Amino acid sequence: MSTEIDLTGKVAIVTGAGSGLGAGIAKCLAKAGASVALADINFDDARKMSNEIVSEGGKAFAVEADVTNEASVFAMVDEVVKKLGKLDIMCPNAGTCKAGPIESCSAEDWDNMLKINLTGHFYCVKAALKYMKPQKSGKIVMTASQAGRVAVPLLAGYSASKFGVTALTKAVAQEVAKDNIQVNCIGPGIIRTKIWDKILGDLVAAGLGEADALYKSFIDAIPSGREQTPEDIGNAVTFLASDMASEINGDILLINGGQFNCP
Repeated sequence: MSTEIDLTGKVAIVTGAGSGLGAGIAKCLAKAGASVALADINFDDARKMSNEIVSEGGKAFAVEADVTNEASVFAMVDEVVKKLGKLDIMCPNAGTCKAGPIESCSAEDWDNMLKINLTGHFYCVKAALKYMKPQKSGKIVMTASQAGRVAVPLLAGYSASKFGVTALTKAVAQEVAKDNIQVNCIGPGIIRTKIWDKILGDLVAAGLGEADALYKSFIDAIPSGREQTPEDIGNAVTFLASDMASEINGDILLINGGQFNCP
């Protein structure tokens, strides 16, 4: 029996797919055969990445969406379903971060992290269920973080938003299990994406060190001895989006080289 994951005929949406983890997730889903809509507030980035996937033989196209706006998210999902006829896989992934001591986190910073990291996922879940519940099938794989399982100093707002994602995952998973819909989330480790560059910039601005030295200290704390890659994350999402994970529901899958694996 083959253990290769085949998502041929499946339709997926990945938000924040113009770069970083979202792009890695979209590429892996497309490689497994899914038709992938790459959603991003920056349409040019999403289009560039979707063109790259198509050039490599995958099925992909770009859509614009602001995950902090419920109407925008629903319109994006409606557009994808109108174009491809259904929705099988929803991957809410768009995120942001403000790092530093809690005193340096403004109300605006706090609200922005909650709107993008948590409320945006909530809107994506609602919009996906509009189509998944009637068809009695679907996979929702949200992007949390290892900071959504173990609270991280200097990332209070980010950790709070990601803990929210894990709670949202577990609650919705129980609600929709009877509809043959599985809801899980991933907990990525440390990957040098735009968000991590922003985190390092915030920590440097707070006088906590130099960017490369700080980053090395984070990598040195990973038991596997290396940072993760967008492909590492994409492979995990592809597994959770497949029939192989049909009895995994309401869980967080950490992809972090063994770091922070304590309860």
